[in-house]
Amino acid sequence: MKKFALFNFSCASAYLLALVNAQSISWVTLFVHLIILSYGMLMMLYALRLMALFTSNKVINYVTLIILFSSYSYAVLNYTMLFVAFENWGHPMTLPMLKAYSNETPLLVRSLPWTLGSILTTAVLILTFIFLLSIYMAKNVRSDLVGLKNKKFLLVGFKRRMVLILPVVFLIGLLSWNTVANGIPYRLQLSKDPILSLYIYRAPQADMHFTLDQIISRRDYPEDLSFDKKNIILIICDALRADHIGTYGYNRANTPFLDSMADIPNAIKLENYYATSSNSMKGIINTLTSNYNTDNNQFGIHDLLKKQGYIINFVLSGDHTNFYGLRKAYGENLDLYHDGFTMLQQGPENQTSVNDDLLVLKNLEQLNQYSGDPNFFYLHYMSAHQSGKVQSKYEHYFPNKANLGGLDSVTLINDYDNRMAQLDDYLRQSFNELKSKGFFENAILIVTGDHGQALMENGRYWHAKSTDWSEIKIPFIMIQTGASVSKKYDPAQIANQLDLGPTLIDMLELPKPDVWQGRSIFGNDHRDWIFQRQKPYYATIWSENQTIYQYSYNRQSESERYFQFESRGAIAINSSEPLKADSARNAVRVFFSLKK
Repeated sequence: MKKFALFNFSCASAYLLALVNAQSISWVTLFVHLIILSYGMLMMLYALRLMALFTSNKVINYVTLIILFSSYSYAVLNYTMLFVAFENWGHPMTLPMLKAYSNETPLLVRSLPWTLGSILTTAVLILTFIFLLSIYMAKNVRSDLVGLKNKKFLLVGFKRRMVLILPVVFLIGLLSWNTVANGIPYRLQLSKDPILSLYIYRAPQADMHFTLDQIISRRDYPEDLSFDKKNIILIICDALRADHIGTYGYNRANTPFLDSMADIPNAIKLENYYATSSNSMKGIINTLTSNYNTDNNQFGIHDLLKKQGYIINFVLSGDHTNFYGLRKAYGENLDLYHDGFTMLQQGPENQTSVNDDLLVLKNLEQLNQYSGDPNFFYLHYMSAHQSGKVQSKYEHYFPNKANLGGLDSVTLINDYDNRMAQLDDYLRQSFNELKSKGFFENAILIVTGDHGQALMENGRYWHAKSTDWSEIKIPFIMIQTGASVSKKYDPAQIANQLDLGPTLIDMLELPKPDVWQGRSIFGNDHRDWIFQRQKPYYATIWSENQTIYQYSYNRQSESERYFQFESRGAIAINSSEPLKADSARNAVRVFFSLKK
């Protein structure tokens, strides 16, 4: 029994220790998981011991093997799902997400940058190892069960009952405890446990509610103002890096449509535009609400335009319905809402991946002709994201798949550039569809990203890992049709997602809500600092003598680094180089309320 328990504890501890380092999981979570694991083993041994009293040894042998194989398989699957969810979204797996993606596992597997053969080979080797391990452990467990002749094993008596009851009381207490550690309530930290997360995890903003200033701003913002009510088309492309677009200097001709947009005479393109984080939740909500917070039901761009008589349309690739409360954050001021999940529920003709951007095109085709009433569109595309569905006709660069464990920058870049080619073509088709229906006769179109995408810079891949340049540098391209509004701006200024909303309503000549924290790129009130956060990293960017710098603090390791941003990447520098190095450090600590 000791070997059985020691092996299980060692494997679980090693895995979670890796997550503590990589994903900032609380040490308390590790302790709680070991408690859950202990109870799981106890319940299994209780069941086997009770069966041994009434059944033959042969039956016990088979049952023990089946239970152990099932338990180990379930544990490996749980740990794998937690890893995959953190790697893709920066959050643990939940039951709604699991249900949403379970039907398209083959599509998700094919979208990964590894060969199908290496994935299947690895899966077979893991199952074989689990089976052999189960046989070995079953022998140890059975031999120990044979030696337990008395019923004391059932832990009768007050002291033995306390062994079972006290840890459960401790666990329930922690899960209901609102005490904050490192800025997060304990119950939210514990919900990252591989088992608990499936049932109780809620993204932090899911527990947030209206704040008084948001209520007042929403209530008091004037309705039906008189202005040129242009149609607004906001396009957010998931995991969109600026430096892999031709107009931003990329050497591969993957994005002819986006390049042509930026070449339009009145187009506005920002060279230094950044995400506030490297995960979708913050990137999308911060863009829509011009606020660093991710509270639910903030006064967003679409809420403001709804008060001006706009028809609000959200047509989104990806599953926003089950994505950690993101749909709830959009609020109820939506006249048309479709995301990958809801579109798949409409009928068998839509049976594809929730991350298939063709679903967006299909919904745009079903729109009626422009009636003259102003429309706001939020379109979301997943092609550039690693889980987006890619058609083979867009795969021009090889190798774009690697053997498991052999991922390299060449493979990731080729895979990403193939995705960019598809994204650009889908954007072109979307543009033509909306144009044919009249929505571009008098309109403002903005293309941007929710975050970037690491391609093995600093050994990282994908996103939700850090505040590195590769994960936060995104494009900002804006064009307008109809009556042109001419405003001066500095294309080299530093700006972030909070500035999109104020810039847009400045173009419409509307007042900015008091609760919006961003500012228009056409104004003179430039901010000294813009901030980024992707735990455990807290960072700020600033401009100094026409050079862009970043200060990054790792709260977990308590280390700090300075970077100089260039058009194609970031260079680590000494703290002595920027004149405002100390000011940047203080700005981060004050803004994020970090202890000195």
